[in-house]
Amino acid sequence: MVILKDTLEYQNKKVSTFHLSGQPLPTTDCYTYLGIPFYKTLSLRTFIIGFNDKIFMTLYSVKNFLKNLWIPIPFKKTIIHSYIISKVSYFALIMLQ
Repeated sequence: MVILKDTLEYQNKKVSTFHLSGQPLPTTDCYTYLGIPFYKTLSLRTFIIGFNDKIFMTLYSVKNFLKNLWIPIPFKKTIIHSYIISKVSYFALIMLQ
């Protein structure tokens, strides 16, 4: 992954920095490390929007489970802590920046 300044000078420039046996190595716009995607602009905005969508999808996926009156509340609490809060707390510090 090649990281350049986000200016007009570099936006349209195709830079092939690294070569292997005389052939240029392909570059990527995104690299994922520990579940966090790093884009070539190093902006976390795209990640935060995608993460927000994942949280809403997670909540939607357990909606019927949480509404079920036959499932005991302590079991629901365990699911909320282990499934939902664990996802949110992993990325909470990133979203605060």
